[in-house]
Formats: sequence, C-alpha cells, structure tokens
Amino acid sequence: TPYMIIVAIVLLVALLIMLTKFPALQSDNHSDAKQGSFSASLSRLARIRHWRWAVLAQFCYVGAQTACWSYLIRYAVEEIPGMTAGFAANYLTGTMVCFFIGRFTGTWLISRFAPHKVLAAYALIAMALCLISAFAGGHVGLIALTLCSAFMSIQYPTIFSLGIKNLGQDTKYGSSFIVMTIIGGGIVTPVMGFVSDAAGNIP
Repeated sequence: TPYMIIVAIVLLVALLIMLTKFPALQSDNHSDAKQGSFSASLSRLARIRHWRWAVLAQFCYVGAQTACWSYLIRYAVEEIPGMTAGFAANYLTGTMVCFFIGRFTGTWLISRFAPHKVLAAYALIAMALCLISAFAGGHVGLIALTLCSAFMSIQYPTIFSLGIKNLGQDTKYGSSFIVMTIIGGGIVTPVMGFVSDAAGNIP
C-alpha cells in the first residue's frame, strides 16, 4: 500500500543517516575555551546577518514543507471530483519520489554552481508551484503541489550550511538554533488549519 511504501522510505532514510559518518562539529579556532557564555555567544550571533536570515528561512521552510505534505491528501480529495483518500495517498508517495530526485539533482547542481544561487532558484520554483496549486486547483494544482517537493529537497541542508558559515567560536550555538527551527513544522500547520476552518473554503 502507499502508506507502507512511505514507511519503507522513511526507514531507509533513517538507516542511511545512521550509517553516514558525519564530521565532528568544531569551531573555526578549535577552542571551546574561547566560546564564552551562552548569552555572549547569542549576542554575537544576533549581529550576524546571514545567521539571522538562516534561522528565519529554516523556520519557514520546515513549516512550508510540513504543511504541503500534511494537506496534500485533503487538497486532492477536495479539488478532484471522485478522488478518494486512498488513491490520493499515491500522490503523497509521489512527493517522496520527487523529494529524492530533487535532492540528488540539487546536490549535483550545488557541486557545480554556488549553493546560494541553487537554493534561490529552487526556492523560487517551489514558491511558483505553491502559487499554482493555490490558484489553479484541479489536477494542475495537485501536480504542482506534488512537484513542489522536488524543489524543497535541498533547502534544509543548504540553509543550514550557509547559516553556520564563518560563525567561528559561535558555530555550536549557531547551529543548534538553526536545528531548533524545525519547530516551524509544529506551528505553521496548526495556523493553516485554523485559517482553513475559519474561512471554510480552503482545501
């Protein structure tokens, strides 16, 4: 069934993460003694423009991706006459396939072009596809929403790596804050649900 396929994919990703040997996170000067207190580190981080944007971007990205995946089946059932939740789950499986394809192609592109440019291009395409799904509806909107996952695929790791670039002694705290922005997935989705219930006409 589609749900079993999704579970298998998630387990596969978890296994790959477990088997991947990640480098130890170190500050640029390799000196924890110079890191100082948390408040001092946070004060320095707050003055770093690209870190602030990374925190905001990661929060919005995780929220957007969670919302797209959470509402896809409901969108399909509401927008396509005769569509059942069971059949709509096939499109959710399709988003996972698109996500993996986008991740591999995005990684290839990043190896040849500036990461921030690839990230910007992917983000703009993802935004365009979301707008198409919002205004076009029907099969066109559903396909756009499904394809959107391909262009969200590289955003988390790319935003993270760009966000912690040149943080020096504050790398550990800076990276921790960016990771914690996954809370966006738990905030944006309920907000969308509230808006949907209040408006009464949003899939």
